[in-house]
Amino acid sequence: TTEKIFLYMRSYSRLLSGSDPTCIVNEKVSLDLANLKVAQSYSYSGGRRVHYFVEYKLSEATLPDRAPVMEATGPRGMTRTYFFEYYDPDRKCAVITFSESTCSLKCELHIWKDMAKNGPSENCKREYGYLCPKRKKYTVFTEGCIP
Repeated sequence: TTEKIFLYMRSYSRLLSGSDPTCIVNEKVSLDLANLKVAQSYSYSGGRRVHYFVEYKLSEATLPDRAPVMEATGPRGMTRTYFFEYYDPDRKCAVITFSESTCSLKCELHIWKDMAKNGPSENCKREYGYLCPKRKKYTVFTEGCIP
């Protein structure tokens, strides 16, 4: 897709200058069979905007009942392994997970721009709740994210 994809909510907080970033958005720059490059940006502290690139190496699930893998490399060579757990093609939302250490699964619910104002589908919300039950939900998307 060439459409912007917003991080709608997540199960963790990342304070920058005392507040969580908002309007976290990904926009595809390039894509081939195994590689995706996105321009990612977010706002924080009174509207300051940060822009950078993230490259993903895409691969199939390695075991039955495992999600496809996205190996991300961001600014300064920082890496993280994401799992593409669920996608609702009709309502254009997805649930992605990663772990920073043992027993610390983090969940993200992403939504495509043309569906963002209506919010994620019940299916996406249910899958998010199944993967990260009883966790606080940090909403990073607001209607103000779409000009």
